[in-house]
Amino acid sequence: MSNKSKRFPPEFRDSAARMVVEEEKNHPSRCSAVMMIAPKLDIHPDTLSKWPRLHERANAPAVSELPDWEKIRQLERENRALRQAMTRFIKEHRQTYGVGSICKVLPITPSVYYASVARQKIPLCATRKTKSCVMKSAEYGTITSVSTECARSGISSDAKTGLSPAAR
Repeated sequence: MSNKSKRFPPEFRDSAARMVVEEEKNHPSRCSAVMMIAPKLDIHPDTLSKWPRLHERANAPAVSELPDWEKIRQLERENRALRQAMTRFIKEHRQTYGVGSICKVLPITPSVYYASVARQKIPLCATRKTKSCVMKSAEYGTITSVSTECARSGISSDAKTGLSPAAR
């Protein structure tokens, strides 16, 4: 075999790629179809194995006719549902296994779980339209998530965090 590379016309490549795809139905794998067709076309199998992939990419149908913003909204809904399911699972099993060990197995961080629990305790902060901010509780040195809408409405940080006036 010579070291000089051959240039094949696009029509020949497309035809060879279609042959491989068609012959693949009669073989256990694409590789075996390529190994059978390559010698007949006097092409190196490695070269021929690339052509069907390129042919499929070039002739692939559009992923979706939905606009991008609709795809994003759909994915956000799915992510939200998955996060809620994981949060419920953690709640049900945290006494047995602990939050940290469950979060190591699931694709969720403990901070996401605790933020979800905090949003459930503070309904005003759970809405999408409120912007989250962080207030530091000076007495305990902890960070508590509250909404700017809560702050604007005059609700004290104690009411949002559930601290009694005696704990202040």
